Amino acid sequence: MSTRHAQGWKLVCVAVALLCAPALADEALDERVAEADHVLDRCAAELTLLKVRGYEKVEELAEPYREGEAAIEAGLKWMDRQLLNLPKPRGNALRELHESKKLELRSAMARLMYRRAELIRLTIAAMDRGDENFEKLLQRGQDAASELRVAYRDLVLGQMGHIASARLWRTVGEPEKAIAAIEPLIESTRDADSPKSRAMYRLAVIDKLESALALHDAEVASTCRALAGAEPFVKDAGALAQLAWVEARGLLDAEAHGDAVAQSLDAALALLRREDVVAAAPRFDRLQVIVDADSTYGGGLASADELFGFADLLIAAERYAQALKLYDRGVAMTDKPAPQRLQAHAALLTRAGRYADAAEAYDRLLELTDDEAQRANVMRWRNAALASAAQSDDAGSRALVAKQLEALLETADSDIDPETRRAALRRWAALRSERTGPAEYYPQLQQREALIGDDAYLLFALLSGRYAELTAEPDAPTREALLAVAERLSAVAESARRQGLADLAARAVLLRSRALVTPPLDKRLVAFEALQKHWSDLIGNTATRERAVVQRLNLLLDLGMVDSANDAVDNLPEGVTVSPGVCLRLAEALAERYDATDPRAGLIQQMVVRQANRAIASAAAEPRGYAGVALRGAEAMIKARAYTDARGIVANLIEAGELSMTGAQRLEAKLLYARVLAGQGDHAGALQWLEQQTEADHAHPAVTLQRGDILVALGRTGEALDAYRAARAAADKGGTLWWRATVALVDTLIANDNRAQAQRVLRVARALYPLPAGSPLGADVRRLQETLKATDKQPNHAQPREGGATP
Repeated sequence: MSTRHAQGWKLVCVAVALLCAPALADEALDERVAEADHVLDRCAAELTLLKVRGYEKVEELAEPYREGEAAIEAGLKWMDRQLLNLPKPRGNALRELHESKKLELRSAMARLMYRRAELIRLTIAAMDRGDENFEKLLQRGQDAASELRVAYRDLVLGQMGHIASARLWRTVGEPEKAIAAIEPLIESTRDADSPKSRAMYRLAVIDKLESALALHDAEVASTCRALAGAEPFVKDAGALAQLAWVEARGLLDAEAHGDAVAQSLDAALALLRREDVVAAAPRFDRLQVIVDADSTYGGGLASADELFGFADLLIAAERYAQALKLYDRGVAMTDKPAPQRLQAHAALLTRAGRYADAAEAYDRLLELTDDEAQRANVMRWRNAALASAAQSDDAGSRALVAKQLEALLETADSDIDPETRRAALRRWAALRSERTGPAEYYPQLQQREALIGDDAYLLFALLSGRYAELTAEPDAPTREALLAVAERLSAVAESARRQGLADLAARAVLLRSRALVTPPLDKRLVAFEALQKHWSDLIGNTATRERAVVQRLNLLLDLGMVDSANDAVDNLPEGVTVSPGVCLRLAEALAERYDATDPRAGLIQQMVVRQANRAIASAAAEPRGYAGVALRGAEAMIKARAYTDARGIVANLIEAGELSMTGAQRLEAKLLYARVLAGQGDHAGALQWLEQQTEADHAHPAVTLQRGDILVALGRTGEALDAYRAARAAADKGGTLWWRATVALVDTLIANDNRAQAQRVLRVARALYPLPAGSPLGADVRRLQETLKATDKQPNHAQPREGGATP
């Protein structure tokens, strides 16, 4: 083949390549652009939603941003390769094909560059200004806008870099910088003749007006009206819609007075509801403007459909509380809301915990629902709302639920199936138990025992009522009645456990334990074993955990298992607290076991102090009961000879002054302080402390008795005997204080070898006055009687115990 023929053949091959390449590349390019657009549209929607919702984690924004960037980068790389692989043209015709294809690829690349700036803007719009990535991302967005202007300055599309930069500045609250960024584009396209440049001019002017809005420019609305009737806007429907959208917001933003306010509102709302504006304006932003105006001017401006529409967008953004307020208003404005609106309203009410209102909404929905399957669903939702309302703390909700449930229970049996009636009765009982107590609703449950059947919940409610009724009666319940309740509760617990109703089973076990320990049944060991058997279920249930712990602690103390009770208080389940009374009871039980000769004396003393301090710290939140708890705690510490700890507590109480204690508590604190001083060996200081008190205190038999104990310790027995006699004379005859003074007097007489007088005092006392019921002084009296009978023994010179002859 000749050289000329070879060159001709090459030209033909190049021509064929260029002629074929556009068709093949066009199809591939369209696919690439469509693919990138699909990803970017989804990312834009996600970022817009995050802006509305208010993002909480950076990762929420990072995911759609990274996905969008990846789509843009993949598209740009593919298009760049296509540019590099274009065959080089030879000849004018082939050059035109080459340039045409190159223009298509570069235009697509410029479009992706603009979308990159827009992706960054949407990310920034949803971002907190304090985010560490904020400034970095803003700079990246401005760089993308600048690159678009510079790299594609020969294309009209490259001028979108000005638009991108302006929108970025406006998004971050810098409208002046936004106007500065857009002005060069307006100037360069103001007198342009080409359709594309004129379109760019319209876009730039509208964008400048958006920035002027952010600056609260009073001329924005009038400028929009003037432009709408002038070239190059007058024949562009899209631009006119955008101008109307800006004008409406300008009217709402303008300062007006008197009738001008109403005129501006009417004009703005008319624009916002214009068909082309509805289509052109962002839906969320347009509805928000209407709802905000409605709120600003006292309501009555937004229609029910607009309230519902905006609420639906808020629901999508998980702003449920705001959506509910709008639904409340929309439903109230509508005589017959559409079923889907009632259903959405009821769902929002349920989410907000307004269960009774939700049930009422479902009632309205039932009136509008004919389909049987749908009615069944609505009934199920309604019943669930009623069940939750029965457990609600809201008094208004409970009142509404009670009314609805009572109406349902009064309905004829033939109209409602038994299961529905039983469910209503169950919720009714739960509601009544909260409002009136089990004893009040028990008679009504008794009347409906046939309906209750073997329903575990209702049986538990019935037995709760029965137990409350038994323990509320003036006379003590019979053993048989209490045992019957306990046995039936055991059956309810087993039934509930088989049905997987762990909460109910735990409650039944706990109530059974209470019934077992109630006098005259007093089956404390059986009650304790029942708790132990189901302990994991009881503490695993939030409704029973704390009460079960307290009940078990009291049983441990009742059964004398003090060490186990101490371990239990020191290792309470997480989140459980016990009352100061339980800790005090434990401290007192431990103090009773204190014996200075016991090798464990120091350990027991530490236990007493720890539990007493725990009770006192817990009582600090209740000022009215604090003094009583602190005094009992100090008393327990004194019994365990923890004098230093007790002294600090009593001293703080005395220092707190008159308002913190009753008169009896103030006197008790003074006496405890004297006992602490005596216990620390400072008997002279203790006597001096008592001498310093008021005359009214000196006249009190408890003070006189305490003074006698200290005088005995000082060896001044004659004065001590006088003090004991004075205490007996001042105390109520036969009372606990009188008997304490009597025992101390007899003890001291014996110690001073005056047995005849001691015997006479004790014999007369025993003849005239019985010991107070349950008094621990009985042991002391018996000891004294045995001592006086033993005439062959030496006189008893033993010193009285700490605090006097009696504890």
